[in-house]
Amino acid sequence: MSTEFNSVERTNRGTESLDVIDSGKGELGEKIEDLTSLASALLEEVKAILPPGTVDVRRGVDFYEEVKQFEIGLIQRALDRTGGHQTRAANLLKIKITTLNSKIKRYHIDHISAAR
Repeated sequence: MSTEFNSVERTNRGTESLDVIDSGKGELGEKIEDLTSLASALLEEVKAILPPGTVDVRRGVDFYEEVKQFEIGLIQRALDRTGGHQTRAANLLKIKITTLNSKIKRYHIDHISAAR
């Protein structure tokens, strides 16, 4: 490994492991920093499309919060798929447009950003 880098440190986040590199050392360090940033962004995108994790009911669970998060996720995915068009999203979800609209308001869903 090049002596160009002052520090390489491993940090663990659950099962993830990231290399933190002192990138203030030249062009290679800048490229590594850019790639690290890109990898982080990609990881966030992958997490966003993965199905929700399982709920561990042994420690207790807030049923209504879980239902809320599930509904928010479904609504956001429907809005994403329809480009933010609420009538089409309601049709995909097989609910009335008024029901969808009230849930968007109740849950403060930003359907503009959901339509990325």
